[in-house]
Amino acid sequence: MQKHLEKFDPNNLKIAHKGFVLASIPLVLGLIFLGTLMYLLDQAEREAQREMHAQSINYESNLSTQQHIEAVSSMTTYAFTQQKIYLDRYKELVEQANDSYKTLLALVQDDPDEVRRVDHMRAVQVRLFRLLDQFQESRSRSLTEGMNLLAIMGMKEQMQSLMQEYLQAHAELREAEKTARAHRLHDPAESRLRVTQFIWLGVLATILIGVYLIQFFSRSITTRIDTVIDNAMRLAAKQSLRPILAGTDEIARLDVMFHDMAFELEAAARRERAIVDNAVDVICSLDSSNRFTQVSPACLSVWGYQPEELIGRRLADIVSSDDSEKTLAALKLVSESHTSTSCENAVCKRDNNVVDMLWSMYWSAQEEAYFCVAHDITERKVAEDLLRESEARIKLIIESLPVALIISDSEGMIETSNVRTEQMFGYGDEELCGSSLNALLNFSGQPAGADFLKNIREKSLGKVSELDALRKDGSRFPVELSVTEFEYLGAPKLLAVALDVTERHEIERLKQEFVQMVSHDLRSPLTSIQGMLSLFHAGIYGEVNDKGKKTLERSESDISRLIGLIDELLDLERMQAGKMHIDYRATELASVVARSVSAVSYLASKKNIEIAATSVPLEILADSSKLVQVIVNLLSNAIKFSPPDSTITVHYEESPEFVEVMVRDQGRGIPDSLKETIFERFRQVEHADYKEKGGRGLGLAICKAIVESHGGTIGVNSEEGKGSTFWFRIPQPN
Repeated sequence: MQKHLEKFDPNNLKIAHKGFVLASIPLVLGLIFLGTLMYLLDQAEREAQREMHAQSINYESNLSTQQHIEAVSSMTTYAFTQQKIYLDRYKELVEQANDSYKTLLALVQDDPDEVRRVDHMRAVQVRLFRLLDQFQESRSRSLTEGMNLLAIMGMKEQMQSLMQEYLQAHAELREAEKTARAHRLHDPAESRLRVTQFIWLGVLATILIGVYLIQFFSRSITTRIDTVIDNAMRLAAKQSLRPILAGTDEIARLDVMFHDMAFELEAAARRERAIVDNAVDVICSLDSSNRFTQVSPACLSVWGYQPEELIGRRLADIVSSDDSEKTLAALKLVSESHTSTSCENAVCKRDNNVVDMLWSMYWSAQEEAYFCVAHDITERKVAEDLLRESEARIKLIIESLPVALIISDSEGMIETSNVRTEQMFGYGDEELCGSSLNALLNFSGQPAGADFLKNIREKSLGKVSELDALRKDGSRFPVELSVTEFEYLGAPKLLAVALDVTERHEIERLKQEFVQMVSHDLRSPLTSIQGMLSLFHAGIYGEVNDKGKKTLERSESDISRLIGLIDELLDLERMQAGKMHIDYRATELASVVARSVSAVSYLASKKNIEIAATSVPLEILADSSKLVQVIVNLLSNAIKFSPPDSTITVHYEESPEFVEVMVRDQGRGIPDSLKETIFERFRQVEHADYKEKGGRGLGLAICKAIVESHGGTIGVNSEEGKGSTFWFRIPQPN
């Protein structure tokens, strides 16, 4: 057992397992000792039972022998006395002898030899009692005393012989039982001695094993705990720890944790030192009298002082006199309230320059010291001043804008607005704050709520829409509204920009009146003049000389160009006013292209220009006459700017989303800076084009209006000196 315990390492056991082993081994030994002791006691009890059994056999055997002797004696006395009491006694003894036989037979039934001896005794007993019964019968026949005596004398030898045989059998039974007892029984004193020795041996073994276990496990617990305690004290004293304990139990793991903690604390101390030494901010500690006790190296770059120069000096020595009282009050507040605080002040550097500092202060009552971090906020102060100036400029700009700026929360409640908003809507200072956007933009009479905001988002979010606004006095006026969503401090906000377009509407009204005037008061007289000139040219009013004919032709050309300009202006105004009617029908695109080419073929032939057009069958849903107008305008421009003997190509192709038509020429091309502006009114590539090429700069604007009325787009791909490709796309029907 000693060897097994030596091989066994208790340092790998948990403390609970060690306690279990410490308690279980003595318990197991005690149980073994108790079991053995109970076994010995059981053996002793069995021997006592066997002894009592043997004594019972001897008792019954002796009792049976005594009964036989007494039976013979009772019968002999009866023979001489003829007293019935002796006969009754004899019969009683016979019955008792029979009972004793049965009892004796029951006691020896487990031993065949003893059963045989008891059966032999029974046989002798039966013969003896039969002889006595014969004697009693002969006495019952009234024999004379002489004859009775003769009978007795004659049976004496038989009785003696049977009695001797019975006694012999009884002696053999007793001898056999004595021999068996000799084999079974031990000396009681020896048994008691053996039990006593076993008890003392068990007690001694239990004590020795218990002492060994206590000593064995104490080395793995008490000594190791002392090591852990010593390591804890070393860790608190910042001393090196003892080597790591062997094993995997709780104590070993605790010791490993102490070593890991020491390593982490050492690493943390190194990191803390590195942070303090390399921190941009000045980290320092002050004693209760506000003197520096420790200062980080950053004080050299921030204040121009070496750390050694500041140790022992008061904080007030380097703080500006204007901020000294405020700084000392902040320190006092920290020490009295036991809370941290912050304070801004100006510190005088070594070179007498001043830097603005933000101090974070903390008082440690245990160490009776202030711990402070000073952050240079000079740049921040400058930035704050600049920011304030910038905010003032921005506010001035916002207040000077001719548009209303309104900021509201996501529910449409106004939070702030500019002066123009108050002027535009007729409200006083701060009257709009807290009211709803619906109070200003109640163009449909809706109550404030989700439906109103949904309507505003759909019409004005990310784009410009026009609607009616409502002044404080109830009057309405038109505004252009644009809404933008943004987040401020994590909350969604709405920025609404409203421009009063009342003047624009007035201008539009005047323009419409002008258009109507041009249409009725200008176009009609020009048409009459054109007709009159045609009559003069035809000779209705007489012959005109050659000079007059040239003048008439020039006048007709000028009037035709003027009427064309008026027609284009009227068409463009109708398109932009949304009054253009688009007659959507299933149209064969090849037919539209063919009609367009035919319309400009005369102009192309004059410059010997060939027009190559695609004729692939393709059906679209559009207004064919309007598309012809677009393609004719594009072809006319291509013919104007294409050199003689060149080729113009008209090509179209289909995609799942749209049909694209392209007109490609071999002209001079278009500069990149003009690719977007040429679709505006009265725009041409060069100013001389009006005189040299003709046109009024409205054709492309009309093309754009027609294409956009179809829901399409128009553009140009061009490179100077290599021609241009004008294209437009019409969406395919779903």
